[in-house]
Amino acid sequence: PQDYQKGFNEGYLLAKHRPDISDGLKGLHPHTPRLEGMKDGKTEYEYECLKQKEALQNKNARNQERDMALDVENDLEPDLD
Repeated sequence: PQDYQKGFNEGYLLAKHRPDISDGLKGLHPHTPRLEGMKDGKTEYEYECLKQKEALQNKNARNQERDMALDVENDLEPDLD
């Protein structure tokens, strides 16, 4: 368990700071707890990045919808000039 955890943390940090190196983890053998942890740490980092990207896209879509609704609302107001 300790080797796996150490590998997980290393894989996470490699994916974050050196994705070029972490991409090479896929084909490595033998399958040790530390190596499996590194692969899982890399996967976890990639998953978190994907979730952040999706959250940002959803936020941008909501803002865009709000802005469009405000534009329509402003177009419907009578001109008081």
